[in-house]
Amino acid sequence: MTEALTYRYDVEIVGLLASPQHRYDGRPGERVPPQDDDRREVLTVRGGAGVVGDRYFGRPAHRDAQVTVLAVEGIESLAAELGVPVPDPLLARRTVVLRGAEVEALRGE
Repeated sequence: MTEALTYRYDVEIVGLLASPQHRYDGRPGERVPPQDDDRREVLTVRGGAGVVGDRYFGRPAHRDAQVTVLAVEGIESLAAELGVPVPDPLLARRTVVLRGAEVEALRGE
């Protein structure tokens, strides 16, 4: 019998986002859309439908990607490489932003 391996690592939730409406109208760079009302303390996710309150909830075209996840370390690494300040990670418009998670290992889970 093979013993199952379990791993534990601490993960911080940096931010949660659900947007009830499309935020990028017009040409890129014209304006930064309001963000504060999209930030969440809690998200409710329903299998096969997505994030309750998000504009893509229950839409057939988005049933394979109800939640998007981003590791904040990628943003921090890129900012360091470019020599610029680290931007607000929720500006990337991902549903869940985490610190300490192996995001690629979670793909499809």
